[in-house]
Amino acid sequence: MSRRRLHSFSNLVAGWVVGLHLLLLPALYFGIGYVVRTSHEDLFVQHARTFSRVIGDEFEVGAALGNPSRIADLLDVAIIHGEGNFAELSYEGHVYRSDAGDPGIRAPAQPDLGFAHGGDDTYFIVLPIVHDGKNAELRLGFDERPTNERVQLAMNRLLWVLALYSLVTISVALLLHYRLSRPILALRQASRVIASGDYAHELNVRTPIRELHDLAVDLENMRRELVGVNAELQSKIRERDAAELSREELQRQLRHRQRLETVGTLA
Repeated sequence: MSRRRLHSFSNLVAGWVVGLHLLLLPALYFGIGYVVRTSHEDLFVQHARTFSRVIGDEFEVGAALGNPSRIADLLDVAIIHGEGNFAELSYEGHVYRSDAGDPGIRAPAQPDLGFAHGGDDTYFIVLPIVHDGKNAELRLGFDERPTNERVQLAMNRLLWVLALYSLVTISVALLLHYRLSRPILALRQASRVIASGDYAHELNVRTPIRELHDLAVDLENMRRELVGVNAELQSKIRERDAAELSREELQRQLRHRQRLETVGTLA
């Protein structure tokens, strides 16, 4: 029959604390990271769509479509104030494009369905424009890299926060382990001294933990009862030994008397 492997209290505390952190911290990191990334992406998409709708309404309601200079100004506003990197308007066979954007970007025919689609670090929105019965198409591109940088910065800060949390938690666990294990070690040391034969040694363990205090009191009461029983047994043994000596002395005297009687009879 195999013996169960015994572990010390400190090893169990350290093992449980480290094991729980290994399980919970990665899940917490990825869970919070998902929320952070999703919130940043949703804010980015909402901002891009709202800003694009404002520019589109300006083209539809205002008189910008009949003025190339005004078209260029609105397209530049989309780049400068909307965190965009591409702005283009197609109207009556002419394509107007902002010079403030990235010249290497080519707008797709369809808008992006979500953040980071297409793998080009640009979120494209295509809006149809109707002005005075004439159709136009507004194509805007918004740079996704600042949002990705903010997400990465937030994830790095989250990592530092979780690392600090782990350090504090492990430190608190070690402090609790010290506070809990000290009376347990004292009980073990006292029990070993008593087990070695020093029955007069008292189990005087002071601890604010009720369970350990009650355990120490109960063990001390058991020790005192055992000491009392041991003293009573030793007293009975001494009485028995004394009675045995007295009986032997009486038997010796009886034998001596019998010898004297025998000598007297012979005489």
